[in-house]
Amino acid sequence: MGGCSEAQPTMNAKRALHLHKGDYHPSFDESTRRHDLNVAFIVCIFSVLIFRPDRVANPSKFRLAIILFAIALVIPSLGMILLHITNNTPRMPGMKKIQGINGVELFMSFTNLASILFFCGAFMSATSSLMPHPENE
Repeated sequence: MGGCSEAQPTMNAKRALHLHKGDYHPSFDESTRRHDLNVAFIVCIFSVLIFRPDRVANPSKFRLAIILFAIALVIPSLGMILLHITNNTPRMPGMKKIQGINGVELFMSFTNLASILFFCGAFMSATSSLMPHPENE
């Protein structure tokens, strides 16, 4: 009867324990969903270019969408590289934690937020590039 509901508190307890340790890694579900969105976006963009290139009403917005999407894919990797470079440098004594906030968590949150915002911009730009202008009809 309650087989599925009993597993839910265990998952929440694992997430709480994981976040309590101070390590920031997106959960498996979050990274899988973002990966699925990226794959779906790439498939849609390429299918428009291959099968219906005449549907692109504004090529400059379409190029902007591709550039924004590329930036959205690269930002988390660049953040990890930058984080790796800066973690190897000596730290000042007062820079460990500010009121319980880990700097790594904050930095990774900002890079993930920037990646999501660039993806949203790419999606909006791609959809608006496919819509015909009223004066062209």
